[in-house]
Parts: sequence; C-alpha cells; structure tokens
Amino acid sequence: MLWLLLLQVFASCLWLGHSEVVTSFASCSQFFHAGTPPNNVLEPQNPAWICQRYSNAYHFATLYNKDKRIPAYSAYIYQPGPGARSKSWFVEPQLINPTYPKNMDTEYSLQKKYKITPQQIGQSQAINQDYNNLKDLNRGHLSPSCHRNGNNSKWSTFTLTNIVPQNTAHLTRCWVIGDIPDAWSLAIVTPSHKKGCKANLGNYRRVHLASLPRKVMEQIVLSVITWHIQDSEGISPSQQRFRKGTSCLENLISFDDQMTSPVDEGRGCANICLDFNKSFGTVTHGILMEKPSAYGLQRCSLGWDRNSLMSRPRECW
Repeated sequence: MLWLLLLQVFASCLWLGHSEVVTSFASCSQFFHAGTPPNNVLEPQNPAWICQRYSNAYHFATLYNKDKRIPAYSAYIYQPGPGARSKSWFVEPQLINPTYPKNMDTEYSLQKKYKITPQQIGQSQAINQDYNNLKDLNRGHLSPSCHRNGNNSKWSTFTLTNIVPQNTAHLTRCWVIGDIPDAWSLAIVTPSHKKGCKANLGNYRRVHLASLPRKVMEQIVLSVITWHIQDSEGISPSQQRFRKGTSCLENLISFDDQMTSPVDEGRGCANICLDFNKSFGTVTHGILMEKPSAYGLQRCSLGWDRNSLMSRPRECW
C-alpha cells in the first residue's frame, strides 16, 4: 500500500491491491464455515459479492449493498498478529464501472485516471466524504485490522466496502477497554414450574434469561476461541468438551478404560476422584484469564470475558 501520493505513472506500476467483484464467493469460500456462505436471507436487492484480494492473496469476503452503500457482512478467519495500519482508504473501481480494473485504489487516483467525480464514485459505494465531520461516528471495520496478521492482510481491510458507521463511545467501552453494555450483562431470573403443587417453591427451577445480543456474542467468542486453540493445538486429546464429534460421556469412558486397564492386567492402581460440581464460580477470575492469554488471545477479547465474569447483575421476575 502506498503511504504517500505518488505520480500516476508510479501508482499504476506499484499498486498491489485487488478487490474482485464476482458473481459468487466460489473463489474465496474458505472464509465461510464448511465453505458455505449464508443463504439469501441477508442478500440485499442490489448486491455485490467481493473477494477482497491484496498482493495476490485473498484475505476476506464481503457481501455489499450497492443501494445502501454499506456492507451486509464480511467473512474472515481470525488470525491476529503484528503489522502496520494503512494510512489510506480505498474504494472498489468495479463497483463504479465493471470495465474498470479490479485493483483497489484511492478516490484521488480514480478521479485522475478516469476523469470522474466523487459523486460518481459515491453512487454505488461509500466514499471518504460520507465519514467526514460526523459527530460520535467513525469508520468501523467489519473485518478488523487487529484480527489480521501482517501488513498486506491488515491493509486489505482499509477498503470502504468493509466499513460501517461506528459509534465511537461504544468502541471505547467495548473494544478498547473491554467493557460490554450493561444490558448485555443483565441476567433475568424467572421461576419455571416443573411439576407438582404450584404453591410449593421446591417445585420450581430458576431460569436465567440473558439478552439475545449477549448470547450471539457468546457463541461468536466461543467459536473463535475454540477455533484458535484447536489450530494452535492447545486442546489435548483428553479434553472432549466443545470439540466436534466428542462429548463428556466419551471422555468418561476413556477415563474409565485408563483406570480399569491396569487392574485387569493385575497391576496396582490408585485413583483420586475430585468433585468439581458447581466449583467454576469459586475460581479466581485472574486464573481463568491466564490460560487463554497464554494461547495468544488478545486484550480486547479477554476484556470481554473478564467483564462478563465480574459484572453479572440480576433481576428477578
């Protein structure tokens, strides 16, 4: 990515960004679970499928709404690492005209090359002017640069086809500090009748109702953490929970086999069984945070986990 405005002749030779507008995500399906993009429920009336390509490599995929000039979503693989942020913002030439090159480019460069105006560029996509002088809003990455590894991968996220208006106050609280909205932390406790006499309180069980955004966020964080730890071989074969095709029952059977095999073979065996039932809440939060930190999870995600564990107000209905 160019850090300064260069002469057009040099720009045409050195510009490495590629953002292909395609008819499907077939060429960048690796960014979707099982290689399958979401169904057409999220598809806008006037969509553009973009395989975000930079320096001869695909980095993520974006479904773009050309009428609203905003991305519906960006799909990517969580791979955090070092690298510099781009100081330039880019647009997609092929959203302006399908005959234009697929190279990511700046508005300034496109205006010079094709004698077009910012208004013409902005007919099918967001431009820098849309984000100038906004109060309490800035450019928010759907595929964040901090989730990318290396300069090329980080710079590929600085296309306005990957950007939505972002509330700066929420960014400071949720992303930088690791704080989550109070409404997300609130757990509503309501009694649910099991059976028997309704006047007997013992015939009720407590049901915790968390907010829908919190549940969605929990599943996203869980899938990312599990994916990351499995890729880094942080889960041993004896750890069965949260692994596809495994269960706690299989782990117990495996444990029983390991304990009974020495006895069957006539060898001595001493077993120590510890009951960890309901003990999770007694573990110091600092200890719970140490292990994911050791596996390379970044400060922002750990902040969400820590805040979630420490701030759990409840209301009883």
